[in-house]
Parts: sequence; structure tokens; C-alpha cells
Amino acid sequence: MPPSLTSSTVVLTTGSRPAELAEAIHSLEKSGLSDHTIVWNSPSLANQVPNNCAVVPAGQNLGIPGGRNFGVANSTGDIVVFLDDDAKVLSADLGHRVRDFFEKNPRYGALAFRIVDESGVTMQRHNPRFGNRGVSKPGVVATFLGGACAIRRTAFTEVGGYDDTFFYSMEEQDLAWRLFAADYLIWYEPSLLVQHPATLPSRHDEAAQRTWQNRVTAAIKSLPYPILPIYLTSHGVRGLRSGLSLRWAIAQVVKGLRSKKVVRNPMSWTTVARLTKIGRPPIF
Repeated sequence: MPPSLTSSTVVLTTGSRPAELAEAIHSLEKSGLSDHTIVWNSPSLANQVPNNCAVVPAGQNLGIPGGRNFGVANSTGDIVVFLDDDAKVLSADLGHRVRDFFEKNPRYGALAFRIVDESGVTMQRHNPRFGNRGVSKPGVVATFLGGACAIRRTAFTEVGGYDDTFFYSMEEQDLAWRLFAADYLIWYEPSLLVQHPATLPSRHDEAAQRTWQNRVTAAIKSLPYPILPIYLTSHGVRGLRSGLSLRWAIAQVVKGLRSKKVVRNPMSWTTVARLTKIGRPPIF
């Protein structure tokens, strides 16, 4: 038999939630996971960190995708389990089940957990499917939540990891599209539970603007030209309803198309068909 896959955990923190961080690490331990890497994603010095963790100081705030890339680079497991520093694992067997899943399913690059709030409810934005449908149904999905998931290291490395220019917002969708384009799949397993406080994207400064900028970049990178305007129009309408300026939104599209830093590697039509088959055509 081939050797069992190993696992590591990566938790990002800026040091602002020491009590929650300790609880997050404790929940990982209780779920059968060890080898914890805490990315100190801040220019401040690390303090009040659980003793059984490796702390890797970033020296600055690298953003969420940059911090997670840094964590992967400083961990060694074949599987990397990501958890937000204000979240906690509720499933006691999560560690064993994650390793078992990836050993039995080599085509899968990522495994998404179900996120529930303090009341046991999954917020719509934490559901990897459209709206509130299918939140209790396991299966292949087209995206995932980066703070409650596990990723196969070889798949992560093959597609280049997260795009650290995003800083935050849309980094998971961008990575998911690239995983699918590389012929990997993503599985959602709602019986693997993670609790996270109910929050809104608006807690971040300029969340709507950054989401649109990153959405434009991700689309230009990964979508075939015929469906690119359909995707941007459908999401642009939503952005306008949330207060974005039409002129500014269009300017971001033009800027992205002209940028030499945005490298196009569009997915094949076979990948488009695969995403459509699982209920998430890349136009919504």
C-alpha cells in the first residue's frame, strides 16, 4: 500500500484575537489534526500563541491569499487544512476523514467544509451553491470558502496557489477555476462542520470595490472571451445595485483588459461544460 497522506494546518492571524486563535487551534487538535502553522500576518510581533504551533512571521500583512500561500510554503503536509483564526472545528473526526478522502479520491484538489454560525445556520454567502439551495447536500461544487477547507498540496502547487495580488475577496473562485482547468474537482462535504461568527463582507473597507476589481481580474484570467462579457454584465448589475459607479466599473474592465500583469489562460470549453453540468456555469 502507498504511504498515508500527511496533513498540516494553516491559520492566519494578525494577532487581534488571541482567545479565538487559541480556541481554533484547540478545535483542530480535538479533530485529530496536528502540525499547526500560524501565519503572523502582521508587522507586529507574535504574542499569546499556543505552544504547540509553529509561528511564521510574515513581517507585514500579505493579505488573505498571500498569507495562505506563505503558510503553505512554510508547512509540509500533503494536505493543507485552512481555518480562520475566529473559527473552530465542530467535527471530531475531521482530520481522519480529510486524509481518507484525499487518499481515495486523487482527482479532487480541494474539500470544502460546511460553515455554520453560532445558531447552527449557514449564511447564504457561505454556501458553495447558488442561494440557499443544497446547503445540506454533499457533492461536486465549483467554489469553496478558503477559511474552512482542505487542499491537496500537489494540486495547489500545480496551479500556482492563490493570486496574492487579490489581497482579499474572490481569491477562492479564482483558484477554483484554475483547479477545474487543470482537471481537478472540488467536493463539498456538509457533514464536516466548522463554526464561524456571522459576518458581512462590508466589515472590510471598500469591500464592493475590491470584489469587483478582483472579479474582473479572475474573469479575464480564466474565462473564454465569448462568455467574459456575459459574466461581467451579470455581476456588474449586482455591483451597481450595491453602489458601484457604472463609469468606474467599466474603467476597471478596460484597465484589466489592457494590463500586462493579468495573464490570460482561459479554461477550455470542456471545463465550461463541466462547471455547467454541476450547476455553476461560469456566467453567474
